[in-house]
Amino acid sequence: MTVVCRVQISYSFPWQKAMKRTYQRTLKAASDFGYQKESPEALVHGAAIAAFLSIAQGMTDQGCG
Repeated sequence: MTVVCRVQISYSFPWQKAMKRTYQRTLKAASDFGYQKESPEALVHGAAIAAFLSIAQGMTDQGCG
């Protein structure tokens, strides 16, 4: 007896969506704090700023600060 499973699971779509949101959030944070979107360091600084803001928001939501 042979069992064939024809379920196709797409792992890339949720990751692509998350990466696109992260990229947009990073560029927005960089832009909001004075970095030009075209500059190479915008992604690095924007990612650090976005991460800090995310942690700060989480702490505020939990009642810290």
